[in-house]
Amino acid sequence: AETGAILAPLDDGLLCFEGADAARLLHGQLSNDIENLDEQQSVVAGFVSPQGRLRAIVRVFRHGGAYWLQLPVGLAEPVHAEFRKFAPLYRQLKLRLATGELALLGLSGAAAEAALSSQFGPLPAEVGQGVAREGLSLFRLPGITPRFELMGAPEAMAACWPALLPTLVPAGRPAWELTEIAAGLPQIYPETANTLLPLHVNLQLVGGIYWKKGCYTGQ
Repeated sequence: AETGAILAPLDDGLLCFEGADAARLLHGQLSNDIENLDEQQSVVAGFVSPQGRLRAIVRVFRHGGAYWLQLPVGLAEPVHAEFRKFAPLYRQLKLRLATGELALLGLSGAAAEAALSSQFGPLPAEVGQGVAREGLSLFRLPGITPRFELMGAPEAMAACWPALLPTLVPAGRPAWELTEIAAGLPQIYPETANTLLPLHVNLQLVGGIYWKKGCYTGQ
């Protein structure tokens, strides 16, 4: 994971937000700037309780015109339930629990970057930036080695998978989590939900807090 190149299927939970009110709802509840998030960006954000405690840390990205929240699978249903409380206030919103609708792959290492370049062409240079191709979205992630997340419909991912295998080592979730730790990325799990403030986990050091947004909806 640290010196080679890995290809790790990710079993994370997913929530999907569609409609004209999706960005407004998410911007009002998450700690990052969602209103200005475009199709070529992915950001980390905290979802906090009214007391400011982290219910979850999510990765937010856009794919297929919708907003997606990626988070540990054990938190997907509780976070979905919390967002559903706001749904009646947003008429142009479709919200669903979407775990499994997209295939997710984590890729790390210089060889991973080379393999992806051969498939996607020029890759984004900045962390959080992405490219899209044939139903797949690819985002560069922070890390001590080049790291990327590839996502898309399972059939599109199945077509891409064979081209990545010759130079990459299939790896399990622990190998991917080692790269997350090395990158300084915090995470909340069911056992630690609603116990920590964003500053307790240094969410501000990984670009997870947008300081200009003011109060959250409901505060």
